[in-house]
Formats: sequence, C-alpha cells, structure tokens
Amino acid sequence: MTTCFSLAGSTACGEFGAQMIAASGPIQNVSTVDAYVTTLLGTDYFATRYGCSGYTGHFVRYQQSLVCNYLVAASQAACAAAAAAATTYQPLCATSCAANAASINALFANAAVCPASSSSAAALEERGGFNATQLLTCQNAFATDNPATCSQGLTVETQFVGFRYAADAASFCASSSLDAADTALCSKFLANSSLAPAFVPGSTSNSTTAASQLLPVPFAQLTNAQKLGLVTPARTLPYIASGIAWGVMVLFGILWGVILKLRRWNNHITVAFRPAATPQPS
Repeated sequence: MTTCFSLAGSTACGEFGAQMIAASGPIQNVSTVDAYVTTLLGTDYFATRYGCSGYTGHFVRYQQSLVCNYLVAASQAACAAAAAAATTYQPLCATSCAANAASINALFANAAVCPASSSSAAALEERGGFNATQLLTCQNAFATDNPATCSQGLTVETQFVGFRYAADAASFCASSSLDAADTALCSKFLANSSLAPAFVPGSTSNSTTAASQLLPVPFAQLTNAQKLGLVTPARTLPYIASGIAWGVMVLFGILWGVILKLRRWNNHITVAFRPAATPQPS
C-alpha cells in the first residue's frame, strides 16, 4: 500500500502544501522532500551530472518549479484517494517547462560553463539525452498552457521571470530576442522597482556581488561619493561640450591657414609640360 503525506510545511515546495505525494526512495516526509529539492537545485549536482564545472547556480529558469511539480504530478494517481479533499492540482504550464529546457541547453552551449574537453563520457551522455527526457516530461506531465488549468511556476521564480535571482532576470530581460510571452514577463518584472536590481554608482563590488544580493538601494542610503556619481556626468557635460567646440574651432583655423598658404604658392609656380605628340630629342 502506498503511503502518502502532505507537503504542508515544506520550505522548498510550500505552495503545494495542500497536495499529497507518495513516499518513495529518499522521499519519506516533508523534511526529506526539502533536502531532495535542495540537492537537485545545488551547484554540485548539476556540475557533476552534466560535467559543467563552470556552473554557478545561475541562469536556469523554473528549475525549482519543475522539481516540485514533478513530485506532485508523479503522485497524482497513487495518492488520488488521500488527495480527494485537497485543492485541485494545477500542473506547470508547458511554456515554463520549455523555458527550463531552453535555459539548460543555453548553459550546455556555453563552453565556459559546460566545457566538452573536461567532461566525462557519462556527463556528455547525460547532456545528449537531456532533451529527449525533458520532452517526454513536458509532453506527458505539463502539456497545457491554459491559464485556468496550469501554473506558471512557484512565486520564488515567477517574480524573477523564472529565475531564482533578480540579477539573472535583469540580464535575460536585456536581450533583444525575447518572444512575446517573455517580453510581457520582463515588462512586469522591470516595472516592479522592488524586484529589479540596482547598480550602485561608485561601488567597487558591482561585478562581484552575489546575484541574490543585488537588491534596490534607496537613494538615502547611498554614500556621498555614490550620490555624486549619479550627478557628475550631467554636471560636467557643459564643460565637455565647450572643450569640444573650442577644439573644432582651432582645427578649422589651422586648416584655413594651410589652404591660404597653398593658394599663394600656386600663384608663383609655373608648370612646363611637353605635349604628348612632341618627339623626344635624340
């Protein structure tokens, strides 16, 4: 007999608290569910399984949503009786499942993240079989895009256009090749100033700060040097423009002087030439 338990109290899949999943293998209770999901989201798991030594945990879309949804979807039949009184399950939307696959394939194609030269044969085989496995998962478990019957994903990811970090979303939304669906998601994300990351002028840590820490910085909390960094370009613009104008005027004066001198030389120079038909002297 299958043992089913509720996901109520889960930290990894908390939005499925009303759903039941079947105990199987390493998954026996809520604590083991959270540990399992955390492992699958970890840098080491992805790097080892796919031979991606440069993977940092960034730029994968809807991964947590996919894992949690898969656990619930796989238990629907086994836990049907126990889940009879639970909230109706809405599976992950097909577009979110496809976006997950696309983001992972983009990492596979990035040699800095997933170098083929340093990958084991098993890792390369995992990469090669990823699309077929993912296609079956999306087709069988998450095949609908009807907003009335499917879920875009967990809030922890949908708030960042499917990513787990605001900085990843900002980078993705800066692309010029977004489709209509992602354009709409990015517009919503960028319009929410409490989510979009801020670049702090005058800071030396912009390139090294963890993506999860790139949060908005209120103007009042900026240092004087950082505030000055916001206004210095505008304040110095008149001086820059003035310098350029003077430079152009000086250059024009020099060129005009050269032209006048050449004209005077031409007035004093005579040119003798022999017609083409004139025979050469012997």
